[in-house]
Amino acid sequence: MSKTCFVIAPIGDAGSETRKRSDQILKHLIKPVVERLGYEAIRADEISEPGMITSQIIEHVVEDTLVIADLTDRNPNVFYELALRHAIRKPLIQII
Repeated sequence: MSKTCFVIAPIGDAGSETRKRSDQILKHLIKPVVERLGYEAIRADEISEPGMITSQIIEHVVEDTLVIADLTDRNPNVFYELALRHAIRKPLIQII
């Protein structure tokens, strides 16, 4: 089983410029790098478990081995999730 890297990012609506950019960063930058290091990268919109999405995101932010936070667009949800991760003092990488 691989380690999990949760990607905190502004996602936006399907087809939006924010979503297109976020998808490209995930596909071409984050996933190739973390996969070479033995991680599986997961972003909030890829969580397929039924239930409260917010609690699932918080669980990933708190429990996953690594978090990468994309601070582009100054998204409030990204800042909130990053603050949670920072508060528990687990490994994180910030990009912008």
